[in-house]
Amino acid sequence: MSFFGFGHGRHRNHMNNAKHQGEHAHEHTRIAHKIEVENLQKAENQAHQIAVALTGFDRSHGPWDVHDSGIPDRAYADLGALKIPEISGMQVRLGVDENSQRVMNAIVTIGDSSVQFTVLAASRNRPIWNEVRSRIAIGKAPHVVDGPFGQEVMVDIPLQSGRLVPVRIVGVDGPRWMVRGIFSGGAAQKDSPDYKKMNDLFRSVVVDRGQEPVAPMDIVPLTLPESLQKEEDQEANNTQSGTQTATDKVPSSKPNGPLVKGMDASQTQNVLQRGDLFSEVR
Repeated sequence: MSFFGFGHGRHRNHMNNAKHQGEHAHEHTRIAHKIEVENLQKAENQAHQIAVALTGFDRSHGPWDVHDSGIPDRAYADLGALKIPEISGMQVRLGVDENSQRVMNAIVTIGDSSVQFTVLAASRNRPIWNEVRSRIAIGKAPHVVDGPFGQEVMVDIPLQSGRLVPVRIVGVDGPRWMVRGIFSGGAAQKDSPDYKKMNDLFRSVVVDRGQEPVAPMDIVPLTLPESLQKEEDQEANNTQSGTQTATDKVPSSKPNGPLVKGMDASQTQNVLQRGDLFSEVR
């Protein structure tokens, strides 16, 4: 009996030890996860401080990273790496690379003003806007000025008519990304009522960089919204079957809805010298 009793007690001790070991393992995992989260937050805070120090712009009120706290709860047009707040009267065109069929940028137009959005990849602790800005060599007399998002580039773009149109090029660094905005129309002129409106739009976008490997300073492709993807699939089916859609019969140079697939956005090595960047200049 004593042996049985000893064995029973030893079994109880073994079970208790196993329970304690399980609790210790769980606690160890919890602490390790907490440390990992804290280290990630420290790295992101450090990256934010570096970006502020180098660019002079604090991103605390947008543009947003998808993991930021404080993102406004509102409706967004979901383009994958970029979420654009839905505003009454706005139209969105998507720039698509003809070779790869990847969506490279989005152009939002409200009234007579437009902003072209492009998301570029970056490393976590190395902001790239300063370097990107230094490479801009298009138009006439590009020059750096202080703006609401830090230093930006003002440049005059010659139209075919010979008229020069002012354009603003803005960049904001985030964690592993940079979002670039090319403002034209009233959005490029401080005395226009559209200036603040389009600045607020740019500040309100949300970037979802994702985990896909993209080399720093390369474009992070956007994705077609589900509604447009269905239209793409239907158009492909119609092409294969030889049928013609209503939009095929009535060509138009204007967007036919609030969100449409539009111009060619062929990418070259230097994304800052692509001629199509200013195809929407007004």
